[in-house]
Amino acid sequence: MSGSSSDDHRRPTRQEANLAATDRAARDILRSEAEARRDQAERLKAIRLEREAGRRPDDEDTSSGA
Repeated sequence: MSGSSSDDHRRPTRQEANLAATDRAARDILRSEAEARRDQAERLKAIRLEREAGRRPDDEDTSSGA
C-alpha cells in the first residue's frame, strides 16, 4: 500500500516535463492566435458597420436596375 502513495507524488520525468512545456507553449500560441482573430473580426465589423451607416438607403446597389 505504501507503494501507491509514493507513485502519486513522484516527480515528472524529463520527457514528461518537456512534453508539458511544449503543450503549454502550443496552448499559449493557439490562445494568442484566437485572440488576434477575434480582435481582427471585431475591428473589421466596426469598419463595416461604419461604412453601412454612412450609406443612404437609395445608394444601395441601384446600378443593376434597367
